Amino acid sequence: MMNQEQLNAIKKRLAKTSVGPWIVVEEEFIQNVSSVIGAIHFSKDAHFIAHARKDVPALIEEVERLKRENEGLVIDRECAISNITNEFLNEEQRLRKALEKVMEVEQPIMEGWETLAYKIAQEALGGGAHE
Repeated sequence: MMNQEQLNAIKKRLAKTSVGPWIVVEEEFIQNVSSVIGAIHFSKDAHFIAHARKDVPALIEEVERLKRENEGLVIDRECAISNITNEFLNEEQRLRKALEKVMEVEQPIMEGWETLAYKIAQEALGGGAHE
C-alpha cells in the first residue's frame, strides 16, 4: 500500500515540473545533439522523469488496490442491504400475521360493534385482513 509520504513525494516532484506540453525527441537525435542531452539532464523535469519508472507502477498498483477494495465494499454493502431488507420483510410479515390474529380474536359480533383493537388492526392492514 502506498503511504502518504510516498504520495507527497510524487506530488512534490510533479509540482516542480514544467507545465508542458512535453514532447518526445527521437533517441538518435538526442545522441547527435549533446546540448539537448545537457538540457534534459539539468532541466527541472529530470527528477520527475527519473522517478517516473518507479512512481507510475506504484500509482497503478495503488489505483488497482483501491478499486479492489471499493469492489469489496460495494459487495459488502449490497449484502448488508439485502440482509436488512429480508429482516424488514420478515418483520413485516410477522406483524401482519399478529394484526390479522388481533382482527380474528376481536371479530365483531355485528357491524358497528368493532373494538378499538379491531379498528386499529384493520387500519394498519390497509382496511381489512389480508391473506
